[in-house]
Amino acid sequence: MTSGEAIGSDTVQPGEAQPGEARPGAAERAAAQRLDGVLAGLTGDARIRFERREQVLWLTIDREQQRNALALSMLDTIANIARAIVASMGADDPLPGVRLLVIRGAGGAHFAAGGDLKELDAVRSPTAAEHMSARGMTALQAVRECPVPVVAALNGAARGGGAELALACDLRVGHSGSAIGFVQATLGLAPAWGGGRDLLQRLGPARGLLNLLEAELKVGFEAVAAGLMDEVLADSADAFAPALERFVVRLAQRPPQVQVALKALARAVADGVSPNALAALERNHLARTWVHPDHWMLVEAAARRRNR
Repeated sequence: MTSGEAIGSDTVQPGEAQPGEARPGAAERAAAQRLDGVLAGLTGDARIRFERREQVLWLTIDREQQRNALALSMLDTIANIARAIVASMGADDPLPGVRLLVIRGAGGAHFAAGGDLKELDAVRSPTAAEHMSARGMTALQAVRECPVPVVAALNGAARGGGAELALACDLRVGHSGSAIGFVQATLGLAPAWGGGRDLLQRLGPARGLLNLLEAELKVGFEAVAAGLMDEVLADSADAFAPALERFVVRLAQRPPQVQVALKALARAVADGVSPNALAALERNHLARTWVHPDHWMLVEAAARRRNR
């Protein structure tokens, strides 16, 4: 958007893009085809289901009878899906095959209840525990490094390792009954998969430590106030799915190169890059988005709406 010009909110004509909405061009459609090809060849844990719908990739943790507990093979598959988005980006025009990745749990009660207790019961030595931790950390790092924003849709409770997965995502949304908590201390444990670092970065050392020591589930608006969830989208579990669809559609309006730019800036701040490096990153992404045809198309569309 050029200096001094703002996207308007005037009435949109039938068939016209929403204000600020960029519809997929040829390069983005090509990236989506590349992504579909990578995903078609992906092997992994079948309890992780995924579906690309338009510009959004929906991933479902499908283990409802076990409260969507996360086996390590399931984490590996989640990581490979995030890496597939990286692989969809072309060399000449590095656009991703989707604009958002949404992770949710099957059913209405649980996002993810944590690690698979039967699998973890076999981890009995320090070496085995470190190996388990490293494998989970590697998987969640792939989620953090996904080039587009990742939304954790908390359809139910995210406990322990489930909370770690949620905090590895960029945004966490839910309904008034959604719950999230780092409850590992109640089992005599520290976080395993890098979520402790995420929590301390997000809340600060003192508040984060208190949260880890209290080891309580925070529900709905309480979770938002605690800094564990970003937005309550609905007053009930029944209303959450349509509210989530509306939320995702709204975010997915932004062009893919803008999604990548804003995600990169947020990730750089979370990673604690230097102010000079952060400024250089912002300048680089501004230059890329400024000269992109989507920018000028949206400016022209805004001008047409103002001049009606």
